Amino acid sequence: MDESERSELADLRRRAYGRGGEEGRGAEAGLDAPARARLRLLEERAATGGQARPVVVDPVPRRAAARIGRRAVVLWAASLVLTAAAVLAAASWFSSAADADVAVLPLNATQRWAGSGFAEAVATDDFSGLTVVRSEGGGPADDPDLCLLVVATAPSDGNVLVDGCSAGSFPATAQLTVASGMPDALVARFGEGRGLRFTLDGDTVTVQTDAP
Repeated sequence: MDESERSELADLRRRAYGRGGEEGRGAEAGLDAPARARLRLLEERAATGGQARPVVVDPVPRRAAARIGRRAVVLWAASLVLTAAAVLAAASWFSSAADADVAVLPLNATQRWAGSGFAEAVATDDFSGLTVVRSEGGGPADDPDLCLLVVATAPSDGNVLVDGCSAGSFPATAQLTVASGMPDALVARFGEGRGLRFTLDGDTVTVQTDAP
């Protein structure tokens, strides 16, 4: 998180939880749904901002290296078989994934998300009880990362069900498993346990399902 996001998080916490800025005070009563969504996203980023510690790998013992050498030919032959199987599996996956598209949702400016704290936010119309929001998520000013947030459409909610940002040349993607407690229209349409993927494609969001 940069300094501006830390300052924004502190301000949202004061508005949501009271002067102490701690959870349990006020229960977010001072925030509307978009502001609650922004608060939860920033708190998630603050909680996962640590760096992973490097893993030190011990050198391979000489006897172990000798055993590896004796197995090299067998492993090489097995790798050829596995590679062929992987190619066939990948071809099958791409074929099924191409048939899994269930909707292409256009993104439009919306008054509800104006002034919510999400930079340059645009959103889809309702999709089975969900709204997908695109916003800038940091990075260089001339080429910022783009993020997708999937939230419940109900105005009284604002809970971020899932979010995901672009990474290099990869587009922003967010995915979830339909479960009890999510919007009734979503559960009725897809059923519990069904996977949904939301992928940003310019000014549209492609929705895919893992249904065969």
